[in-house]
Amino acid sequence: MKAIKMLMVAVLPILSFSVFAQVSTIQKNKNKQAVEKTYICPMHPDVIMDKSGKCPKCGRNLTPKEKMKMEVVGLYECPAHPAITRDKPGKCSVCGSKMNLSPKEKMKMEVMKTYTCPMHPDVASDESGKCPKCGMDLKGEEQSVQTYSCFNHPDITSDKPGKCSKCGTSLTLSPKEKMKMEVMKIYSCPMHSDVTSNKPGKCTKCGMDLKKRSN
Repeated sequence: MKAIKMLMVAVLPILSFSVFAQVSTIQKNKNKQAVEKTYICPMHPDVIMDKSGKCPKCGRNLTPKEKMKMEVVGLYECPAHPAITRDKPGKCSVCGSKMNLSPKEKMKMEVMKTYTCPMHPDVASDESGKCPKCGMDLKGEEQSVQTYSCFNHPDITSDKPGKCSKCGTSLTLSPKEKMKMEVMKIYSCPMHSDVTSNKPGKCTKCGMDLKKRSN
């Protein structure tokens, strides 16, 4: 009888570990599947949806998360327990604290910048560095994202021309964008209206010459 008790004591931890490992594996697989079906906004990582569409904040097309990273990434984490992460807002399962954006995601939410060469405007990059033509340091400048809205429904916005989803009216530049164009010359790509600059250059997406927009 004593031998049986000792055997049970020895086997119990092994069984517990095995069950825990299986549960962890199942949870990881569920998390991975959830991430693979998640769409986020490139400009607003806090905007997360389970299907394709447009960002309600800026109107940009949501991007499948698996295109950005095919792995489980904790967008939100607990301030007191950084190991507790999840891909959407909520509360920590350990202490109940509100989950905050992880430091990595906060960095993404900083204003995106385009770096260009002062001497060669056609040389552009999404990170700091040196111009491959002359060796000068690339200078950072904020990207201009054009916003179009419906005159009848200001809440309907897009990053490109189109039609209002509610009434079919053509979307026009928002009042804020019109004011921008009045105080500065805007150059944009004929193929990618979201690519703009305050000086001549080339489109960072397709290489076409940026054209001056008429006020």
